[in-house]
Amino acid sequence: MRALVSGNDVAFPLFYAVFDKIVPVTGKFMATIFNSATSQADGVPEIVRIRRYNWDITTTRVSTKILQQSVRFINTRTAGTSIPTRRVNAGVSDTFPHVTLDTDSSGVTFPPMSLILRFHASQGNPKPKESSDRNTIVYERKLGDSGLRVQTNSGLTIQNDTDPGSNPGTVSYIIEWHVDRDATAL
Repeated sequence: MRALVSGNDVAFPLFYAVFDKIVPVTGKFMATIFNSATSQADGVPEIVRIRRYNWDITTTRVSTKILQQSVRFINTRTAGTSIPTRRVNAGVSDTFPHVTLDTDSSGVTFPPMSLILRFHASQGNPKPKESSDRNTIVYERKLGDSGLRVQTNSGLTIQNDTDPGSNPGTVSYIIEWHVDRDATAL
């Protein structure tokens, strides 16, 4: 079954995870998805979209701070705080047990050329009522293209690269993916 989700043709089932109210700290791994499968025959998670939302600017901030964050592929990590997997179409029994999700991972190692993209987030006073920076699509697979494929025994993480200063507030992410069960054809 194929479905149209936010303008992208994706194979169901579509999974997602909500990384809610994460405090940005220098070097912190804000959101991580890891594929512990040992064979591509098990399927390969393909990231369809990454959203940043609920950028909660604390009311005590008196100066503007711009954070740099990056999306990177990773080789290894020690799991941090576990985040549950959710399904868009809850009636489907198809699952993918090899994906683990967490925030605040440690012991992360990167392969060469691991950087996928960098993005910036700003916060400051006065707190805007509506800000395009508060709810942003960080990454979205283009129609007809492959998404970010999380290969066997590897993962993908969002890392906070810069110092948020005192009272950094919180930020949330949603990562959406589907599992390519025909990954061996690559």
